Amino acid sequence: MNETQFLRNQLAVETKHLESVLTACTDAISNTGVDSASTEFLHKCLDYLSPSVKAFADRDRARLALHYARSTPSDQDGQSESAKLEGAIAHAQALWTKADTARDDIKILNSAVQALNQWLAQRNDADCLSDRSYTVEQWRNVAFVSAKSIIEERARYTRVEAALPIGVRGMGRHGH
Repeated sequence: MNETQFLRNQLAVETKHLESVLTACTDAISNTGVDSASTEFLHKCLDYLSPSVKAFADRDRARLALHYARSTPSDQDGQSESAKLEGAIAHAQALWTKADTARDDIKILNSAVQALNQWLAQRNDADCLSDRSYTVEQWRNVAFVSAKSIIEERARYTRVEAALPIGVRGMGRHGH
């Protein structure tokens, strides 16, 4: 496996983990009572999602910077799509910062979850994040992947997985 494949695979694993935790968090919010298992699980979700949101925002902004460097001023559709994506990133990041501060406020957490879902939907459809012609160096610059980041992300994911309450769906056990 070459370095580009490794980086792409790692980002795919992290995306899968993010989506899995987000789905489980959404399910837990919709079914949450006041029991300690649900509260602990939602705290683990926050502990996972907050740094993941920052990492994904950093990556998307770096990829958008590459897009801007390659695009022409006459590409109005691309510019509009990029601006919408930047707005979605900023909105989601602001809500996750707020949710991380107000850890027990389910309404704020729900708003942050919804904003992240919207951002992920936009990023999945965004041509401006196309990576078809990235060089290895560009991949290094936009992936923000290191041995430390891989270990930390997997440890956070494992903690969420271990706290998964019965009846909450969205995560497969040991889904690395």
